[in-house]
Amino acid sequence: MKTKLTLIFKKMKLTLPSLLLAALFFVNNSSKAQIVYTNITDYTVNHSNPSFNLDIDQNGTADFEIIHDDVFGMVAFFKLKDGPNTLDNSGLKDISGADAMNLSAGYLIDVNSSTWYPTTSGGTGTGLFITQYQDFGNNLEALGQWVGGATNSYIAISFDIAGSTHYGWIRVDITGGVPVELTVKDFAYNLTPNQQIIAGDTVSVATSFNENKGVKQNISIYPNPSSGLFVVSFDEQIDDVNTISIYNNLGQQIQPSVTVTNGTEIKLATAYQGYCIVRVESSKSVEHIRLLVK
Repeated sequence: MKTKLTLIFKKMKLTLPSLLLAALFFVNNSSKAQIVYTNITDYTVNHSNPSFNLDIDQNGTADFEIIHDDVFGMVAFFKLKDGPNTLDNSGLKDISGADAMNLSAGYLIDVNSSTWYPTTSGGTGTGLFITQYQDFGNNLEALGQWVGGATNSYIAISFDIAGSTHYGWIRVDITGGVPVELTVKDFAYNLTPNQQIIAGDTVSVATSFNENKGVKQNISIYPNPSSGLFVVSFDEQIDDVNTISIYNNLGQQIQPSVTVTNGTEIKLATAYQGYCIVRVESSKSVEHIRLLVK
């Protein structure tokens, strides 16, 4: 199994911010999420390729199976089922419908997510419908949350490793009609048992991290989540100049660095959604604060 650090260095240009973000994986910080991310060659499940085994933790045993089936071209569906060892894994189900929830990047996945539905196979369970299609005038159309299909959507999963529960996500594309196809693009899980994961997270970062340059400054960002406009606040007036730099979750800077004082308002220059890292640097410290942009 590839370690998280291997994935980071394979995909990043080795710039200072990239190295700083990669180093967070090794920092002893209880608020840090240890994300194991796997990028695969896109695999399409359809009538000709009716199943795909998902080995989320890459231990050689499938944790889930995605299957396709249809009935005389009038009804079709995709299901998320447990792996062959019947591990009592689960997927997140639409609370009011019969299918898996269609999630966007940034969705919090943990024990409190509603509603977890068992994907047990081996003849003891039917699995969780991902989406279903019905024939409307000789044309199959997706139902429920997946009407019209979906691109870069997430399915939340809960699965067992050595008796402990881990949370993860699967990123998929699903067609809204003929051809009926589901494409698996990548997936990730939290290496720490019973700890949350954010849909779309691919790297391990701390909620707040301080490089040891001296005394830690009391810095906050609000609102968080933000629409792309936020304020940088210091609990005490600081004479030192602070520089703000903003990076996406791959360590790539997404807009030029700026100098700020207490109460400075920052607006993202480009459209961005998801988690980003706000790096605040002064002569006293360098801090990284996680910001969700919706």
